[in-house]
Amino acid sequence: GLRFDVDGIAKGYILDRALQRARRAAPKATGIRIDIGGDAVYWGHPETGDAWQVEVADAKQPLDNQPGIARLRLRSQAIAASGHHSRGYAVGRRQLSHILDPQDGWPLAYAPGATVVAADAATADALATALTVMPIREGIALVDRIEGAAALVVSDAGIPFVSARWPRLLASDDGDTRAASVQLLIDYEIPA
Repeated sequence: GLRFDVDGIAKGYILDRALQRARRAAPKATGIRIDIGGDAVYWGHPETGDAWQVEVADAKQPLDNQPGIARLRLRSQAIAASGHHSRGYAVGRRQLSHILDPQDGWPLAYAPGATVVAADAATADALATALTVMPIREGIALVDRIEGAAALVVSDAGIPFVSARWPRLLASDDGDTRAASVQLLIDYEIPA
């Protein structure tokens, strides 16, 4: 009686297959970018540089005309985002997600938004969706165990959490990524 609906991760699979077809159809291409509703795959390099410049949308304001919260430099990588503000819905004063909690089957409330970069779009898409239903620290730890994956998770309160490889993807205003590779982690415990 249990039915699995994979359309939550289908875009990544479709992107990977579309890239394979595009590379076969254009064997002399030096760069290919395919974007399906915010999830995208980048191969090679753009005509204007050695890396693709990609803006990361603010999960709380995912509209196309809003400024991004980060700019990344991607090289033959995929990016996927999963959030609740653009496709969620309100019941009274409560904002609910279009993603269901796997523990109880109810729509998530107070869920984070996640952006994931990975070697392929299927992995990025699946991880981005998974990070929206997992405890944030466990999700970041999962991403850190996956070769080549990096993530930004923004809590419902707007607090950003990043995986170990995320800072290396950040582009500074002058294109230099060295200044963006600093990370500060503060852990504390409140005495009982």
